[in-house]
Amino acid sequence: MILTWNIASAFRPIFINNFIGKKITGQISGTTAIIQFVSLPDGENVEDLTIYVKYLDSDNNFQFNPFEDGESLIAEENITYGNTTINAGTPFASLIALNATSVGSSASIGDGVYFIRGYFVNVSKQTIILDNYTNTPSYRVGLKIDELILSAGDDSSLYDPSKGFTNYAAPGADRFKIDLTLTKKLISDLNDTDFVELLRVENGKIKNYNLEECEFGYRSSIFQKSKSIIVEIEIELAQGNGISEFKKMAGNLEYRKEMQPLDMPSCGSVFRNPENNHAGKLIEECGLKGLIIGGAQVSEKHANFIVNINFRDSQKLGLSTILWST
Repeated sequence: MILTWNIASAFRPIFINNFIGKKITGQISGTTAIIQFVSLPDGENVEDLTIYVKYLDSDNNFQFNPFEDGESLIAEENITYGNTTINAGTPFASLIALNATSVGSSASIGDGVYFIRGYFVNVSKQTIILDNYTNTPSYRVGLKIDELILSAGDDSSLYDPSKGFTNYAAPGADRFKIDLTLTKKLISDLNDTDFVELLRVENGKIKNYNLEECEFGYRSSIFQKSKSIIVEIEIELAQGNGISEFKKMAGNLEYRKEMQPLDMPSCGSVFRNPENNHAGKLIEECGLKGLIIGGAQVSEKHANFIVNINFRDSQKLGLSTILWST
C-alpha cells in the first residue's frame, strides 16, 4: 500500500486528469511532488477537488515539507488538453486558503498476471483511494471479477481480418473475457463470490501474524480456515555447517528412494495421515497393497502412493475411492 498526501483545489476539473504522473512545484514553498491520483467532489466523501501526490524532496530527517495553504501550483512541463496548452512554469491551480494539506491512504497494484478461475488473466496497473483524508483505513483490498462475453461490436479485432483488413460485414466468434478491477470491501463483508482478497488493512496496518498465531501443525494452519493471502514472510535461520547439512539432505533423499516409489510416476502421498497413525500402514493392513485397477496401482513399496502403470484419471479416482471407502 502506498501512502500519499493530498491537496485540495477549486480549479476546473475538466483537465486535471492530464496532470496524473506529472511533476508539480509549489510557487511559494518550492516543494516538488508527482501527482498520483485525482478525486473529484462527490458531495459525500470528497468536498473539494483533491489530488494525491508523492513528495519528492525531504530534509535530513526524511521529513517532507508540504505545500502551503493558498499557494499556487506550477507544472514542470507543458500540459495540453484539447486546444489549450498550459506552459511549463505557469500556475495551473491554487490551494484552498485553510487546511489545504492532509493525509490520505491508497492501494496500488502493478501490471501482472493472476490465475483466476482456471485462466491466466492480465491485470493492469491500478490505484484506488482507501480513505480520502485519513491514513488509518480498515478494508479488505482485492480484485473484483467480472466475466464478460464480447462480440465484434464490443471489440473490433473480432471482425474477420482474412482479407488483410477488418471486414465489418463478417463478425467473428464472440470471446469470453475476465476483467479484474482493484477494489475495497468492508472487513465484515465476506461475500467473495466475485472477489479475490489480496491484502487486509486494519487501522492502516497490514495484518501480521506471529508464529503462534499461524497455528502450524501437520498439514494445517490458520490460513486454511481464513481468507487471508500470505504476501510476505520473515524466516529466522540458524547457522549451520554446509558439508554436514548437505550430507543430511543426501541421506534424506536416499531414505525416500528406499521407502517411496520415486522411480514411478505418481502424485505423491494420496491420503493425509490420521492422528497417531499412518495412512500407508492402514491401507497395507487392509490387504490393498499392490491392488490394480486398469493402469493404476497401489504401490507395492508404499501403500499411500498410487502409481501410474498406464492409467487414466478416472481409474486413479476409482482406486482412491476404493481405498477411502475401505
